[in-house]
This record gives sequence, C-alpha cells and structure tokens, in this order.
Amino acid sequence: ACFALFLKNYTPEQLFLYINGNLFPTDTLSRTIGNIITVSAFIEKEYLSPCSNPALHHHVLYTGINEEVFGQILQLERRRELRAKYGFCENDFVVVFCGRVSSEKGVLELMRSILAANGNVKLLIVGSHQYGSTATSSYVGEVEKLATEHNEKIQFTGYIKNQDLWELYQSADCQAVPSLWDEPSGTVVVEGLWSGLPLVVTNSGGIPEYLNEQCAFILERGDSLVSNMTAIFNKLSQDGALCQRMSIASRKQASQFSMEKYYDNFLDIVL
Repeated sequence: ACFALFLKNYTPEQLFLYINGNLFPTDTLSRTIGNIITVSAFIEKEYLSPCSNPALHHHVLYTGINEEVFGQILQLERRRELRAKYGFCENDFVVVFCGRVSSEKGVLELMRSILAANGNVKLLIVGSHQYGSTATSSYVGEVEKLATEHNEKIQFTGYIKNQDLWELYQSADCQAVPSLWDEPSGTVVVEGLWSGLPLVVTNSGGIPEYLNEQCAFILERGDSLVSNMTAIFNKLSQDGALCQRMSIASRKQASQFSMEKYYDNFLDIVL
C-alpha cells in the first residue's frame, strides 16, 4: 500500500532511496524506486545484485561528519589529564575503540591482541561494558572478565557525550576498528581520520573505501587477525615517525569527508 501511494503521486524517476545499511530489494521496491543513494559502493553492490530495475540510477554518497568538532586540536595538558584519568602514562601507546560491545565488532579479538602486545600498549574502550550493546550476556560477561583481570592494560571510559568524543580520540595514539562483519560504511573511521589517528581496521564492507594505505593498516579477517593486530600495535608503538606520517595522512584523507563536501556531493546527485 505504501508503494502504491508513492506511485500514485510520483514516478520512479522522482523517488530517491537513501540506504545506510544492508538492503536487498524486492521486485516491488525495485520497480518503485528510480534512484538510490548509498553510503558505500559495497552497499550499492548489495542493492544492485537482486535489483530488477534496469533503469535505476545509483549513486554513492560518502559520509561526512562535523569537522568543527572532530577537527579540533586537543591541548597537550588536557591530553595528559585524560590519559592519567584512565591510568595511562605519557609513554603508553593507547589504542582507542569506539563502538558496540558485540561479537561482530571484534571486541574480544582486539582485547586479546592488546594483551599479547608490548607492555606499554594499552586499550581504551569508549563507553561502558554494555555501551550500546546488542550482544549476548555471555559475550559481555567474557569482555567484562577479561577487562577486570587486566585492568592495567584495558580501560572503559563509561558513558561519554557525543560532543566530547573527539577528546577521547585525540588522547589516544591509534584507532582500531576490527569489525568481523561487513560494515555498511566508515563513520567511526571518519571520526578517527579527523582526529589525526593512524588506523588499524579490517577489510569489512565499506570501511576500506574511506581509507588508504598511507593512513591505515587494512587487515583481512580470519585466524591470523589477532596476531596481525598485535604485530602492528607493537610496530606503531616503537615507531613515532611512522605514526606521525600516518597522522598527517589521516587528516589529509579526512578532508574528503567534511560536511561541506557531503552537502556539495548531495546536491550534485539530486539536482
């Protein structure tokens, strides 16, 4: 009935569907919508695979974030203060993770890689043990147990307001996004880019489309993921010059994902 209402008032060519998650269209949806806008080429390909509309116009519109917030520069004294708050010293190499505590986000794999890394490699998980979690209680319980047993290496921030996230990113030295499922896009990595962080991510869904090899290590999922992350964290923790080059590359890459560029790209699509 909803589709019939659309077609009563508009032609398919006048209708746009914005897709920021996995969607495989039915034949009815394919015939109703004449234009799609997706957050990654990965999501675009998923939609197109069963789509039965040969006249469909499809566009990729990469996510933009508020660079006036995440592009701020954290003062050194504030950085020291935040690190000390979570038990980290100046010589620690702090990896930050921001996301749901769930199996598809690779949280346990990340924790295990940190525990196997050099002693000064630490992990800051933004949020609480059950922050935004849709995970099973047994999974969250395993995360809690590991964090409690190794609180000298792993810390949770507790609830953080969105407008304060940038400070937590910039108090760290590296961002990890070890997703084990196909992420639709790379919003969280864009936040890391604007924060000037080297990134360690998995080759998952649309994430690699937002990055390049100058600012990120892009790892394959699988049995070697934990050991590969450990090796990279050890390397970065011992190579300040590499971290600096990657930080510069991250901010350069971030410029592609400003709100102004997002708006301009949106207008190019719909006008």
